[in-house]
Amino acid sequence: MRLLRSHLRFVADRFRRSHDTSLRSSSLLALSLGLAGALNLLSVAPGQAVIVAAGADPTYTSNPGTFPWNNVGQFGDGSAVYLGDINNNGTYWVITAAHINSNSLPNTVQFGSAYNVVAGSYVQLTNTGVNYPNWGTLSTYADLAMFQINVNSNPSGLVTLQLGTSLPSNVQTLSMVGFSTNIDNSRTKRWGQNVANGAMLDLNSQPQRLMKITTYGDTMVFATHFNSTATNPPSLAQAVAGDSGGGVFSLNGGIYELSGIMLAVSGSPGADQFTLAANIATYRAEIFAKAIPEPGAVGLLAVGLAGLYLRGRKHRCQRATQ
Repeated sequence: MRLLRSHLRFVADRFRRSHDTSLRSSSLLALSLGLAGALNLLSVAPGQAVIVAAGADPTYTSNPGTFPWNNVGQFGDGSAVYLGDINNNGTYWVITAAHINSNSLPNTVQFGSAYNVVAGSYVQLTNTGVNYPNWGTLSTYADLAMFQINVNSNPSGLVTLQLGTSLPSNVQTLSMVGFSTNIDNSRTKRWGQNVANGAMLDLNSQPQRLMKITTYGDTMVFATHFNSTATNPPSLAQAVAGDSGGGVFSLNGGIYELSGIMLAVSGSPGADQFTLAANIATYRAEIFAKAIPEPGAVGLLAVGLAGLYLRGRKHRCQRATQ
């Protein structure tokens, strides 16, 4: 399993907490992440990402009965979030991080049971219509991908999600969930809570809570800050190995919305760590635009995923040269 491909720098590599004027220098880790629930110990393996120690509090490894826990599944070496039939057109979609599963594209995704990926449906999201001049020109592709699964209705226990319409506030409790990688390389689904109180200096040296990172393409993200000494639920969750593609949910008007997709972490293990999550509101229009069946999709069902993967790698190689 790929835990860490490379160290990548931020466009501006200094974090500023919204209530703290001190600057923090950091480098960005582009990796398959996993979520550290409250009070879990973190350890560092040389040359790898932060991983979660075994023996997690069982409170954070079971369905809390609040946010859509069942909608977060395992997709190869990362995680994924079931969106459902968001366009009411009879197609059912999943969103994940584009940088995971770089060695091979799985043909199933696990949401309790295995569901087949519809061949020809995997697509990487773009930054079409995304314009933030203070962060410079964005790459064509973002570090987000979607694919359709072969079902005719929402599977049992899964729901069609509401998508976030705005950047989460810096005091709004966020529920983060994904499949952590344990020390023995087993996977455990965990959740925790935090708030989007991180910020980064833009090209004009102004702090911004909506910021650009460059992983597998430029992506607009928000940040949560991990405080290892906190005793309240907010600030207790931090992403680690296994959780790229995992979900970040917020409660708005009595309904849980998908606010983010976890992509990367930054900072020093054990203290002053940040989780970077793609801001769903930024990509909301693109997500709806992509959640449509491809022309001739029925015929594509006979096409093997090996062919799909080769096409995806071709696009990826092209993007790497941009």
